[in-house]
Amino acid sequence: MKMNRFFLLVAAGLLLLMSSCATVYHNQLVSIPLISEQGELQLQAGGSLNDFATANLSVAYGVSDKLAFQGFGRINSGDDLSLYHLQLALGRYAQNENGHIKEFYGGVAFGMHDFSLTFGRYYADLTKNSPMKLDRTDYYTEDYEAVNGNYQMLYVQGNIGKKFKNVEWALGCKLGGIYATIQDYQENYVGTFLVEDPSTNTSYTRDVFETVSYSYHPLNLLLEPQFEVRFGWEHFKFSYRIGFSIFGNSSPELHRIYYTGFNSGLGIHYRF
Repeated sequence: MKMNRFFLLVAAGLLLLMSSCATVYHNQLVSIPLISEQGELQLQAGGSLNDFATANLSVAYGVSDKLAFQGFGRINSGDDLSLYHLQLALGRYAQNENGHIKEFYGGVAFGMHDFSLTFGRYYADLTKNSPMKLDRTDYYTEDYEAVNGNYQMLYVQGNIGKKFKNVEWALGCKLGGIYATIQDYQENYVGTFLVEDPSTNTSYTRDVFETVSYSYHPLNLLLEPQFEVRFGWEHFKFSYRIGFSIFGNSSPELHRIYYTGFNSGLGIHYRF
């Protein structure tokens, strides 16, 4: 039985590495395991209700009667967004006489992101800065921005909760520091110009965009509280999770780290 659990753990670890080797930061819906004994193995797969293109996998294992391992991976791929996240942690757990389980983990995380945004805008006045710029009103055009980069994080997390036969609840809070390398590329609309061609004695219009590209390295403090409830049978349960991300940014607003402040999701959980 222990050998079967070991192979399941290895398989889950390979899935994590394959699906999440490489976002910027999205709130991570990591399962709060509540390990209570050595050899206990948990797997949880789920997705985000904020983004249906997201899939994640959590794995936890009781290495000894006091130590536990936890891993988590997330992948998202769409037309305008690709993100990946992986985190690994080792911690201690204990259960008191009232049945409450306490866990404390320390771990590392890293990820990559690549997304683009297109902004539709109406420009009411296009006559400034150039006599050759056309005088139009309510002119619609689109600005474009693409952001890509990677981040690394060191964190600690404390969990508390209680397990019953058919219901489990858990509270967790992560505190970490994130260092990111971000490349920001923008195309901003400048105006529509009248271009004259003397050789053919004709003229035509052309939209002009200003290109801006810069990189920056924000260092952020992250606080991430989370709540999870699981319900079902003794070994198989459904999971609902909500989480919040609160950032303390050390960089100017222009050089911010992009992140989602709230996330919720559903999952299926199995305890061996």
